[in-house]
Order: sequence, then C-alpha cells, then structure tokens
Amino acid sequence: MPTSDQHIAQATHNESLLTLFREQAMYKEYSDWYVTIAFYAAIHHVEAMLYALKRPMRGTVAKHSSDLRKVLGLQSDHGVRRWILKLEFCNLYDSYMDLYQLSQTAKYNCHLPSDSDWSKTVSLLEKMKAECEIVRMGHK
Repeated sequence: MPTSDQHIAQATHNESLLTLFREQAMYKEYSDWYVTIAFYAAIHHVEAMLYALKRPMRGTVAKHSSDLRKVLGLQSDHGVRRWILKLEFCNLYDSYMDLYQLSQTAKYNCHLPSDSDWSKTVSLLEKMKAECEIVRMGHK
C-alpha cells in the first residue's frame, strides 16, 4: 500500500491538474472532470491521514481503507472511507460525501457542474486537505 507521503504526492499531482484547469479556464468546459479529480485528490488526503494514524479498528491496524474492507464486510474502499469518516472524523464526513456526490452525479448522470458547484468543489477540497493535514501532522 502507498505511504502517507506517496498519497500526498498523488493528491498534489491531482491538484496541479486542477490548477492547470483553472489557469487555462478549462474548468468550465471540463467541469465534470474537475469535480472528479478534486474528489480523487480528497481521497488521497484521507488515505494519507489513515496511514499516518495507523489506528487499530476492529482488531486491524488500518494504514489504508482496503485494510478494513473484509473486516467490515464492505464491497468498496469508498464504503470503508465513508464508515471511518462518519464514525471517527465527523468534521470530514459531510465534505467527503458532498465531493463524492458531485463526482458521481457528473460521472454517471452526465451532469455538467455549474459555477456554484465548481466553487463548492474548491472549498470542500481545501477544507478536507486542511483537516486531514492537521490530523496527519499530529501523528507523525
């Protein structure tokens, strides 16, 4: 599994593409990809935080959401992250779910996010990044 630093590097990589989209004014034309990339950046921030915590959950030391998939009887890492965030990090749960829904709607319902969706995406990602970093830095 990737380390915390590797997850941060991937999140930064994703965020640099978001910056390019903004600088080239492509975020409106590709707003569906913009929200999806932002969601995946948020996933890497959450995974980096989990790796840094290495917190025992249900008898398993979870360094990655996939470490808990079988233990929790869940089908996906998304489901595991939702479970962890809802129970352990309530302040991140709503932001994660909002980004998840924006991404899902764009990807599967052929919905092009609006300017307000774009602004909300930026705000949600920044909040998640900051909150995850506070937790991660407190456990390094």
